[in-house]
Amino acid sequence: MCRNLTLSASIISADFLRMGEQLDELMQTDCKEVHYDVMDGHFVPNLSAGPVIFDSIKEKIQCTVDIHLMVKRPLSYIKDFSKIGANVITFHIESDDDPVKVIKEIKESGMSAAIALNPETDWQKVVSLMKHLDRILFMTVIPGASGRSFEYHVIEKIKNFVEKNKKFLDLEKFFQIGVDGGISKDTAKLAVDAGANLLVSGSSIFWNNEKSISEAVSEIIESTK
Repeated sequence: MCRNLTLSASIISADFLRMGEQLDELMQTDCKEVHYDVMDGHFVPNLSAGPVIFDSIKEKIQCTVDIHLMVKRPLSYIKDFSKIGANVITFHIESDDDPVKVIKEIKESGMSAAIALNPETDWQKVVSLMKHLDRILFMTVIPGASGRSFEYHVIEKIKNFVEKNKKFLDLEKFFQIGVDGGISKDTAKLAVDAGANLLVSGSSIFWNNEKSISEAVSEIIESTK
């Protein structure tokens, strides 16, 4: 298993009628992070909850929170989330705002900065920004909804990223390489073996009819060994 592996639970897959109960259970597991998706209906066709909903549930969360902005204009969301306890902001390189300005705003707001790449996006687009980032997030599904099919070709892209950036990664010991989308007991090890040390999983944790949240988290982590 990858040392210092972080499992991040995507709570867009949680049962919103049982959110408090499910977060309580999640906090008792080895899951180290909560992943909160924000969708604007433009960058992706779906809409999801924003800062107000996050503010109402944050007291239940006793771990790192990553806000994943699947929006066209990430700059307009950063300050609101920084004021209510977010730790990491992930935005898409494919969004409309200048990524240098977005990273600067995130850092000045006291949060860690991450860039997400859609499955078909070349990682070379973010090379010049990497020294300013804390993590990169490879999307292994087309973003916008839970439960979509895993894009296996992204695994090769991650391997290539790790190989070509070995010197940088050797120096930046705390840099995280994340994978988001379709992460389950069947795909987690593929991602880790490719070089990932951060796994985002939603439906496999919250939609598992055969296992509790705690059991589902343990199953994913164990599968990476």
